[in-house]
Amino acid sequence: MSEVPYVIYEYPLQERFRTYLRLEQGFLQIKMPLDGSEQQALPFFNTLFGLLELFERFDLKTELNRDLDTQKQFVQQWSKHPQVDKEMVALLLHRLGEAQEQLGTAAQSVKALKEDAFLSSMRQRFSQPGYQALFDLPQLQTWLSQSPASQIEHQEHWRTQLADFQHALSQLLGLLRERAPFETVRAKKGFWQESADPLAILRMKITADDAVYPVVSGHRQRFTVRLMTLNSGQSNAYQHDLDIQLARCYEQ
Repeated sequence: MSEVPYVIYEYPLQERFRTYLRLEQGFLQIKMPLDGSEQQALPFFNTLFGLLELFERFDLKTELNRDLDTQKQFVQQWSKHPQVDKEMVALLLHRLGEAQEQLGTAAQSVKALKEDAFLSSMRQRFSQPGYQALFDLPQLQTWLSQSPASQIEHQEHWRTQLADFQHALSQLLGLLRERAPFETVRAKKGFWQESADPLAILRMKITADDAVYPVVSGHRQRFTVRLMTLNSGQSNAYQHDLDIQLARCYEQ
């Protein structure tokens, strides 16, 4: 029997986790290999510069280190359970500790990326509203004339400068998600409301055939979910009862 297709939605219930999810998405987008075309290069650089802007507005090293430390303390509590897998606990603690160690030099790598002469020459243009055109970016046009292999080499170099932060973030978000099993709830007339212990991220699994999406509001200890339909480009409140699955990623 084939598995029913579903969509997983995520909603951050704290501002720093909102930034974490944005960074995670950006890290994934800059992994797409370039092919020498303007159509791929412009979104790549736009995402890269967006990541650098987030780094400037958010003390990622301090916040990540603190949250990784919180997860280490949680995992250490697991080790006291008589039936826990001691090897798995040791592996998790090693991964979290390794991620924290790598954060020690990560800020210097990002600083070098910000000071890259080629990137700096274009970044201001990308910050302006509207679509970027090559007549504004002759240096990019010259770069695009290089071989795809050369472009990919540059891309990998820039990505490497962010790799330690990406790894630490991956360890943190991965553990938060793994700790949060999905539970089925019934949204009465498309509505669900709940109070909870401090949450970092709310995850929702909804069957794709139901063709509804969630609109979430709330904060770390209280949230509401309103299901919406999307018909002919218009959104309307879903008015029927529907089973959805929730996973609550707790802060601690």
